[in-house]
Amino acid sequence: MESWASFVNSFQIKGMSKSTSRPGGTFITKNRSFPAALDILSVSAYNTSKQKGDTTMATYKHDHTHITTPEPDKIIEFYTKVMGARVIKEIEAAGRRLVDVDLGGIPVRISSGTGADKDWTGLRYGLHHLGLEVDNMDEFIAKMKANNVEIVTAPFQASPVIKAAFIKCPDGVLYEIIEKSES
Repeated sequence: MESWASFVNSFQIKGMSKSTSRPGGTFITKNRSFPAALDILSVSAYNTSKQKGDTTMATYKHDHTHITTPEPDKIIEFYTKVMGARVIKEIEAAGRRLVDVDLGGIPVRISSGTGADKDWTGLRYGLHHLGLEVDNMDEFIAKMKANNVEIVTAPFQASPVIKAAFIKCPDGVLYEIIEKSES
């Protein structure tokens, strides 16, 4: 069974060698640095833990970043008026307001809180979770379980075309894992 560290280290950002990784958990490339928590977010991550010559890719797509706030109108105004984002949709779900904005091609969801979901402890504001799209939810969850990653919410049907689950990394970052179907 792999440790979480070896699991994360089995991925690398396309075009980067592991030698570009600094101790302290930051990737540096072209004068930009990325926290280690974002390592797994690379759109195309080569799984380097396979046998030599195996080019199987672990494919993740950034789906959205979710921000919770006690003052959604203030945050929405900041994103739209100051940052130039545009509101894509607004819905009520699970007793909370959800607003999706497009920030120059980056999907950001803003909500009034985490709602009353029993699996989430305490209400917190700021970055709530990062959303990743995977091709196969069952395989992804099996790998997380094999690596002792906490499954916060088991896979569930979020909509007719979206299966979702939540995992928590050892550093406390919450990820929503999404599998989209064509139907």
